[in-house]
Amino acid sequence: MATTVVGMVGTIGTLDNSNASSQEGIDVETGNPGKAANFGHTEVTEDTEFNANGAGTAEQPDGARMHRFDEEMDGVAATVVLYALDRVRLDPPPIDMPKTKAELDKLGPTVTPGGLGGMEALRLFCEDLAPATISQDHPRNISFVPSAPTEAAVLFDLVVGATSIYGGSWMEGSGAVWAENQALRWIADLVGLPEEAGGVFVSGGSAGNLSALVAARYQAQQRLGLEETEGSPRPPRWYVAVSHGAHSSIAAAARVMDIGVLSIPVDSEGRMHAHGLRSAIAEARERGIAVGETDRNPGFASDKPVFDAAQPKGIVFAVVATSGTTNAGIIDDLAGV
Repeated sequence: MATTVVGMVGTIGTLDNSNASSQEGIDVETGNPGKAANFGHTEVTEDTEFNANGAGTAEQPDGARMHRFDEEMDGVAATVVLYALDRVRLDPPPIDMPKTKAELDKLGPTVTPGGLGGMEALRLFCEDLAPATISQDHPRNISFVPSAPTEAAVLFDLVVGATSIYGGSWMEGSGAVWAENQALRWIADLVGLPEEAGGVFVSGGSAGNLSALVAARYQAQQRLGLEETEGSPRPPRWYVAVSHGAHSSIAAAARVMDIGVLSIPVDSEGRMHAHGLRSAIAEARERGIAVGETDRNPGFASDKPVFDAAQPKGIVFAVVATSGTTNAGIIDDLAGV
């Protein structure tokens, strides 16, 4: 039983399921193995022996089959690997373009009781969904935030996904956690953070900013002696100081955390400076907003600060400085701030 994989301009490879590991891509111009130079998007077809429906039927879905690596899945796996190899070889990749909802709705339902099956799902992705999605690694993708993963990173995503790793705790994923900590330590050293600095990788900047602000507020609570128990004193409002050029996720995080935003003025080039921050903080103090531990009002003891909820109207617990805004790449006066 064999599966034929064809490109936009010709056949690029044939996979014999009995020996899938030995297959190679075919150059559609020269016929030489190993590279498909003109390969745009993969179109996956199959011979009549291949069951494209996959996991059961609409009437009798086979829930257990999706967890079995059978002959059909062996063919799907080989085809997926071939597609991944050809995609990372592309230089440049196709840029593609978005389609309208009406155009994509013509594809019909893609989530069904019986499932599409692996080959049909891959065909749908290659022929319809991938061309409707802008390639983030295209050199002309300059209107949006690009991504440029290395070829090794893309391929090792296959490895990590196949290994089914959970890295949420040391007990279940010590190897993954250790490797993550190695990468975090390298990044921390790169930007000059102290030895005790740590962290965790998250899905993106929005989740990272929310995580950082939650951690900063927790640190402020600890330093001010605020217990995390019901009835303990709390400031009427927590505040974060931020300029208008900061990432939009900061405002979103403020809404999620139910905190206020102290707006910091910027200069003619859009940069936040220390003098603008000082001016905004001075105005905030006049409105009764304290700033972290620096405002030792009568509610604070010198050895262990104890917050007096009746004193300030709120506390600024963090300042967000940006090292490259999304739209213009503006860098705030980081050292001054």
